[in-house]
Amino acid sequence: MKKLLLLFIFTLTCFESFSQFSTSFESSEGYTLGAFPQGVWGNTSLVTNREISNEYASDGQQSLKLSGNNGTVHNRAGVVSSTNEVTAGIVEVKFKFYYVPAADVTNGSDFFFAPQSPTEATVVTFYRFTFDNKIFVVDNSSGTAAFTDTGYTFEFNQWYDCKIVIDFANSNIDYYLDNTLIFNAPTWTAATKVGNLAITNDNYEGSAYFDEISYFDPSLQTSQFSENLLSVFPNPTKDIVNVSNTSASINSIEVTDLNGRVVKTVNAIDASNTQVNISDLSSGVYMMKIVSDQGISTKKVIKE
Repeated sequence: MKKLLLLFIFTLTCFESFSQFSTSFESSEGYTLGAFPQGVWGNTSLVTNREISNEYASDGQQSLKLSGNNGTVHNRAGVVSSTNEVTAGIVEVKFKFYYVPAADVTNGSDFFFAPQSPTEATVVTFYRFTFDNKIFVVDNSSGTAAFTDTGYTFEFNQWYDCKIVIDFANSNIDYYLDNTLIFNAPTWTAATKVGNLAITNDNYEGSAYFDEISYFDPSLQTSQFSENLLSVFPNPTKDIVNVSNTSASINSIEVTDLNGRVVKTVNAIDASNTQVNISDLSSGVYMMKIVSDQGISTKKVIKE
């Protein structure tokens, strides 16, 4: 039977400051099938099995796969992203999660997803998925920070939509699973921002897949207008992207790369249909923020 372990922090040096961080591990983002390091992701100080895989993906063709090899060392190990700081009163962290169990379920790994603040030398919090289908987070309501059972469980071989809303201004953290609030707890470290992510396991057996990972300042997302009436096509594209919405007048469009850098802006459109020429951008994945008279919507666009 496996042991339950305590936490520690990982860092990867490369410090920048942006309003969002996003990755889906697709080939269009520069990721290839195989081992790490790749892209903005490196290895933790201890190394376990980790790779870009096409076995399962919540969106697209690829995802991050972490596996245990039932080694003799069971300190947590995995991957860590470069430091891209989002400093805001509230920061949202999102990711998709899929667990494939070990043949011997009782010897399966626990998997951990941790937003961190490397420049403040501290973890922010943890999501923990256990070998026996439980979901733990960190709670310090009693005055001592400890992994706490949320009372919610997950099923093997199924994608889950996970979200952490960290309210630094009011010292509060909300944890969501498939848009359901599953736990609320006070912040428990001195962190004031999210700077990177560590995704790890404790090196028993089993595999987990992570996809569509992001963290951002939600105040920059604002309200959404009708998604089912909004069209962005063709996608992927080599040059022109058509943007159409029959229920709203489009005022502006902002295109950012996955590190949050604004690479193109189209202003003063005031129309329900418009085009954006991205032929001058490098191949890859971009986020298109569409501002209308009814709100803001963000779409992922792939440039071939």
